[in-house]
Amino acid sequence: MNQLFRYKDEIEINKALWERKGLLRKAYGDFYKKIKENLSSESGQILEIGSGIGAIKEIIPHCVLTDIVYTPYVNFVQSAYRLSIRDRCLSNIILFDVFHHLKFPLIALKEFSRVLKPKGRVIIFEPYISIFGYLVYGLMHKEPVGFNRKIIWNDKESDIKDNCYYSAQGN
Repeated sequence: MNQLFRYKDEIEINKALWERKGLLRKAYGDFYKKIKENLSSESGQILEIGSGIGAIKEIIPHCVLTDIVYTPYVNFVQSAYRLSIRDRCLSNIILFDVFHHLKFPLIALKEFSRVLKPKGRVIIFEPYISIFGYLVYGLMHKEPVGFNRKIIWNDKESDIKDNCYYSAQGN
């Protein structure tokens, strides 16, 4: 099965979990509130990359939601490597549990720099993989921890494969 189809299925599973588990909604709601507190005061659009089920919209309603596949929860399909956004127009970019999905993080960071206003912010919220985290994420989470997965830091455009699903939480 194509990785992107699996990812769409995973999003629907996550949505069902979200609706069933109040503690999960509370914890993430608290995380989203922390993110909101740390947004740049610069005027401009707020963009979330890798929005999944779009839950951040409950706390930041004017946030534009994106992901690498279309679902009913996102506004646009976007690749972090090639944003279809004009230069210097975003005040904030949010990556919640997404940075470890970037096989080419330097290319994404350069793209974020292109679209952010001078005082704009990139807010990255990521899991911490300690020994305990390795056990929890390694045994109870579908995404690979991927300590040995290779991150490609170079910026060769030819290396990018848009919409390819990558995960390595250990990175």
